[in-house]
Amino acid sequence: MHKLNREYATLNSLSVDRQEQHYAFQFKYLMEKHIEKKHRVNDYAELLGISRVLLNSSVKEQFNVTATYLLKQRLLVEIKNYLIHSSMTVSEIAYKLNFSDEFN
Repeated sequence: MHKLNREYATLNSLSVDRQEQHYAFQFKYLMEKHIEKKHRVNDYAELLGISRVLLNSSVKEQFNVTATYLLKQRLLVEIKNYLIHSSMTVSEIAYKLNFSDEFN
């Protein structure tokens, strides 16, 4: 396994014993890299080269939530960080996060 993935797994108390669990932490890693541009689970499944169903079952097994839930929670954290720690307007944040408007 890639050294960076093993380190990420160790830091986040993720198992590295089974291939399906690798997808769960790879998903979290990819969210950190792509959260500003990719907001759909299908985007991450494509990056991993697996089906949405396999990604979701791996995430569900590892974290006991769906991949969609995990993605939405991460996106909320990103939005809150911009609202709290920047002087950007809601429209500017929406643009930065690749939403067509602030209500998307």
